[in-house]
Amino acid sequence: MRAEIGNVRAETESLRTEIRAEFSALGRRLDRLDADISALTKRAFGLERD
Repeated sequence: MRAEIGNVRAETESLRTEIRAEFSALGRRLDRLDADISALTKRAFGLERD
């Protein structure tokens, strides 16, 4: 029983690590998208976004 609990904990930690990595990657993609939108807005309308 203890070994099974240990296996579940290890798998849970592994999934947490994967989820953190995915959220980090998503954050970088959103930051890049925001920069692209800001550049397009400035180019198209001469406006600065905050």
